Amino acid sequence: LQQMAKSSAPHKPKNSAINASRLMKYSRARIFQRKAAYKVKKVKTPAKKSAEKAAAAAFVVKKIGGDKNGGERKVYKKTPKSLPTQVASRKVQLRPKKTFKKHVRRIRSNLAPGAVLILLAGRHKGKRVVLLKQLESGLLLVTGPRKLNGCPLRRVSQRYVIGTKTRIDISKVALPERLNDAYFRRQRSAKKSAASAGGSADIFAKSDAAYAVSAERREDQAAVDKALMGAIKASGDGPMLRSYLRSLFSIKSGQRPHAMPPRRRISGFNRRLLAYALAALLVFACLTVLNLSQLPASVANDASLVAKHDRESHSLGQSAHIAWRLQSNRLYEHRGHEGLPDFRPANSDQELRIRDLLDAGWPPAELYATTTNSSNFNKGFALEAGLHDSYVAMSSFAANNKERRLLPSNASQRILSQLERLTGQAAVSLVSEFPAGSQMKLLLQLDAGTGGASVVFKPRVYDRDRVMTGSVVAGRDRDNAEVVGYHLGRLLGFHRGPVASPRLLNLTAASLAATPRLRETFYRRLSDNRLCLWGVCRYCTGRRTGVCAGPDEVLEGVAVLMLPHRLALKRHRHPWARNYASNDAKAAWQLGENPCNSQLLSRLGPGVLLDLIDTSILDFLLGNADRHEFETAAGIGGQQLVVTLDNGKGLGNPYHDELSILAPLQQCCRLRTSTNSRLLALQGLLGAATQAALCRSGASSLPSSGPLLTLEHSAALDRRLDRVLRELDKCNRRLGPAAVLVSDD
Repeated sequence: LQQMAKSSAPHKPKNSAINASRLMKYSRARIFQRKAAYKVKKVKTPAKKSAEKAAAAAFVVKKIGGDKNGGERKVYKKTPKSLPTQVASRKVQLRPKKTFKKHVRRIRSNLAPGAVLILLAGRHKGKRVVLLKQLESGLLLVTGPRKLNGCPLRRVSQRYVIGTKTRIDISKVALPERLNDAYFRRQRSAKKSAASAGGSADIFAKSDAAYAVSAERREDQAAVDKALMGAIKASGDGPMLRSYLRSLFSIKSGQRPHAMPPRRRISGFNRRLLAYALAALLVFACLTVLNLSQLPASVANDASLVAKHDRESHSLGQSAHIAWRLQSNRLYEHRGHEGLPDFRPANSDQELRIRDLLDAGWPPAELYATTTNSSNFNKGFALEAGLHDSYVAMSSFAANNKERRLLPSNASQRILSQLERLTGQAAVSLVSEFPAGSQMKLLLQLDAGTGGASVVFKPRVYDRDRVMTGSVVAGRDRDNAEVVGYHLGRLLGFHRGPVASPRLLNLTAASLAATPRLRETFYRRLSDNRLCLWGVCRYCTGRRTGVCAGPDEVLEGVAVLMLPHRLALKRHRHPWARNYASNDAKAAWQLGENPCNSQLLSRLGPGVLLDLIDTSILDFLLGNADRHEFETAAGIGGQQLVVTLDNGKGLGNPYHDELSILAPLQQCCRLRTSTNSRLLALQGLLGAATQAALCRSGASSLPSSGPLLTLEHSAALDRRLDRVLRELDKCNRRLGPAAVLVSDD
């Protein structure tokens, strides 16, 4: 405090002297000086009224009527009975009251006549409407038009609309003059009118009749719709605008309308120019392919071309490079790859190992069909007698299963090839919706000559090189993951999955053979008039979730053979299922709980746990993290067999390895001896062997969608297999191989 006192300035009183004559700041003399009171002229005060004048002011002269008392009388002035406690001040003149009619009508700059607006409230919320004009009350006059989205002529406040940058020229649209505020004002009912006028109204009277649109309003609506549809057609973007006005506006969680980038419009001339350019580019590409296919062998086998491909594929790993060579080798020639050049593999020892693996479990290429019939409904290919017997044999084995596989180990190669041909090429007699699952799938009932077989068709949604980012279960199912998963499981010795094969489905024929409920979901896309469908499922919400066929009305996808009805499946909750409710919430096994000795696995038997560990390895290699349920089938003796279904979420991101998929192997440290031997035999060869297996069976690609297994995913298979072997090595060092490896017996 002493330091503060020393550092602070000395106190100075407010009323201090301001000059040498000691004139104080707030003295009367100073205030008199500041107010310049000396300049004010003195006014003489009026003299006091005399007593006589005061007495005279107390009287009032009144006239008295009548003959007798006529004349004037002087009476006392009455004083008021009550006097105010305060002197009344003069009345302050307020500014004139501004009523609603006198308000200035303003409008946002982006709400010009002809603008497309989005309604945010009312029964038509979410619809896109066209702004016609602003009424005298400030409300906006809008319409759908009603012919497109059902929104009639109506008024709306500009608070409840979002303005878009889409404009329609309505300068030639003539609006009726009677479209004003009085036109839309509600008419009061007779009951309310009588009550407000002071009359009597029956409170027990029935409610007013339902509102009915007047003939006048119908006439005006038809006239405005006709003129507005003409303006839309004359804009040059008629189909796009009609589709745009029909669609509903919706946003997802986290999206903000004001932060959305504007949609760039392409004029009609530029759109046609772009279409011509794409057509010319397509013709040039076709001519280039035809010219390359006619090159002599000496040019095709040029060493410079081999060196160029070696440089390009060096970053993808040796396995992907071998896979590309095997795919192009004449030894594995199949449909879709007949015109590729003949390159010998770089490592003959690896080629022999892959060939031995394929010869042991895959039929030769001659047993597969070399053509694909896209119009496979009533014609199909010529069914062999053994094709029917193959499915019947599979049904018989499924009902009397002694092995832990869906097909017997001694199944002939012809049976395997015929089952794949049946899945991918057999004629279809009926198309219906597939009720199971959350995504769109079709159930194809095959021809009667196949023994009553059915397949589940999954359409292709993404391009083959699409990389899925974000959540490990993001995106829709990938059709190529089903085919790759089927052949990869066979390479690993897991014969517990249904047969899967690529398939082309003619949507025109499918619409004719579809059930009535499914037929309602077929539609034509306005932009290119292609045939599409959105199907029946949990997430099938309309055209925005639909899939479209190509220019030839053919839809690409994969067909999965339905298991025989004699094989009864039982569904169980997966012990290592993820928590799908929230991205942040973790399941119990991710927080330290070990489900290896759970009651479910103890009840089903030790073979089910080993099957789940095998399935986790397959899922990790594919990148499939969506295994929340599993199915079991009962064999002879009550032994349960895990059936591997639905690999659709695989092949999403080849650059990310989701290690949590291997939780069953990491926590239980158990593995079959046969699985361990297969993994060691395929180390460094898995990507190439899978690609070669696809080539051998003729399932590596479809005519226009590219290879089912890209080079990036082929390299990811080998990288992930090395990680599986490292995790297995950790278990061996911790517990010992004798405790980890389990005999198949």
